[in-house]
Amino acid sequence: MDRIRAELGPNIPLGVVHGLSKELKHHYFEAYVTEDFARKSGLFKDRHKVEVEVPIKSLNKYVTEKVGYDNDGESTTAAWIYNTVDVGNLLYDWKEAGYPLKWYPISN
Repeated sequence: MDRIRAELGPNIPLGVVHGLSKELKHHYFEAYVTEDFARKSGLFKDRHKVEVEVPIKSLNKYVTEKVGYDNDGESTTAAWIYNTVDVGNLLYDWKEAGYPLKWYPISN
């Protein structure tokens, strides 16, 4: 609630908060890459999709918490916290590691 009020204002009522999420809830996510990236990886020659196996929670350093909200033009009608993945940095680090299909990202 403090995070929501810090971003949207101190008078946001608790009743408009619809959810607080601390962890990425999915066991996987999809990231789309450019044709150039795909060609450089060498992994997409005979397929359009690859799966990269990583240890549980090893991608948490790429997860960013954000505040979402709706309003009716005058006041906030709903607010929530959600997570996004910093795909740009994730793909950069995966590339730097040599595009492994079993990847062990270094945690912060």
